[in-house]
Amino acid sequence: MVLRGILEGYPDGTFRPDAVLTRAEFAKLLSLAIGMQPSVTPSSDFSDLLADHWAYPFIQAGRTESLPGYYLFRGYPDGTFRPETEIKIVEGLVAINRAKGWKAESQEMPLDSPFPDLSNYHWAYPEAIAAYTHKLVYAGLLYPEEPLPRWLVAVFLYRAIDQSATKQIVVSLSEQQLYCLEGARVVIQFSTLTGNRGWPTPIGTFQILSKTEATDMRGGIGVEEYYVKDVPWCLFFIGRMYAIHGNYWKPEEYFGHDPSWTGSHGCIGLVPQQSRNVYDWTPTGTTLVITDELMRSTEAASPPD
Repeated sequence: MVLRGILEGYPDGTFRPDAVLTRAEFAKLLSLAIGMQPSVTPSSDFSDLLADHWAYPFIQAGRTESLPGYYLFRGYPDGTFRPETEIKIVEGLVAINRAKGWKAESQEMPLDSPFPDLSNYHWAYPEAIAAYTHKLVYAGLLYPEEPLPRWLVAVFLYRAIDQSATKQIVVSLSEQQLYCLEGARVVIQFSTLTGNRGWPTPIGTFQILSKTEATDMRGGIGVEEYYVKDVPWCLFFIGRMYAIHGNYWKPEEYFGHDPSWTGSHGCIGLVPQQSRNVYDWTPTGTTLVITDELMRSTEAASPPD
């Protein structure tokens, strides 16, 4: 969020993750996150919001008719906006939900709330369910009436800007494991076969650039030159050179072990059926993190004989 120019730190170099936001501060952040142009309308819709208020252009922008079916920022019955009032978690969630145009369908409305502290009689329940359906939030305690802290704003906006942001792939070279995460939750985990000693898998943060169900792959130099037909379920993350893909030419027992001598030419191989599962789960644009660090406490097993 900082790199996107949406969130900023403080002049003393701190971020203050537990600091709570006012309604005005949140209005500005959400407006920036969804690319809404500040409004220059001469008159305010709220009795306590003057045109010279620093957040006025952002709050007024949320009153335009271009939003999906409703005002983004609503005031109170007495006609005030109360810009300096701390915003509650549920208010921030609902505003993001409105900005995305998410609406809960009648068949999606469970009688038992996925949030133990948010009753299905609560005024925000339908929109909270829509946000839950779109994985902006997950089942569990929501703390709806608590003030919204900066760290949670960062999480909400990161998930809301792009749905691929709710998903992330992490490959631990130390463990030879691939993890698919939704938020902080691991939903898929498979053993991998990554680059060998001469052709290491690159470490860093990448994006899934393209997908193809099958393609021929050619590469290497001299005795290491290779040509493999119909490589299945390819997720490319560096041009057409490096990919997560199904590997049908190596025995299954090789996966999940030290790949120094038995590994790939830098790609991340999976057992073919498992690669299909990862392929189906992964949208283009998903973040891929390749690291030497451990995701779990156990070390990778030794290589097979």
